[in-house]
Amino acid sequence: MTTRGPLQTERSTGRAWLLVFLWTALLWWLGSESGSLNATSRFIGPFLRWLLPDAPQATLNQIHFFLRKGAHVGGYGLLALLTWRALRARPHPVTLRPALLALAWVLTVGALDEIRQASTPGRTSSAWDVALDVCGGLLALLLASAYARSTRARRTAPERG
Repeated sequence: MTTRGPLQTERSTGRAWLLVFLWTALLWWLGSESGSLNATSRFIGPFLRWLLPDAPQATLNQIHFFLRKGAHVGGYGLLALLTWRALRARPHPVTLRPALLALAWVLTVGALDEIRQASTPGRTSSAWDVALDVCGGLLALLLASAYARSTRARRTAPERG
């Protein structure tokens, strides 16, 4: 097992926070008019029409709606994981604190984005979207925690011969 020196830890911490910043900026940009229904319809609509040429327009609209809502879950799930990872970049005892802080960041970014969308032309604001953001963050952290626990259990399990 290798140990990381202070300089290595600072670099990895800096990179981890850079990823959090870049992903937050991307989510913020997607919350602008560039990520509006009209904007995403320009490329998702034709793709869905190509993929499902016989589907009624109402079905394509529903799929587009669910893709957009799924993007909330996935995008903010990744934000939670990146934030959790950045908070855990410096060695410290495993606690619930980094996960709670990561969820707090997801809630903050999601809520501020929805507040901004309320006054952005072509966008609508919804508290349900913030709930989807937080659910995505919570789901991602729960899955990461389960994965970490199973990996730890496999590493510490005695070898069978």
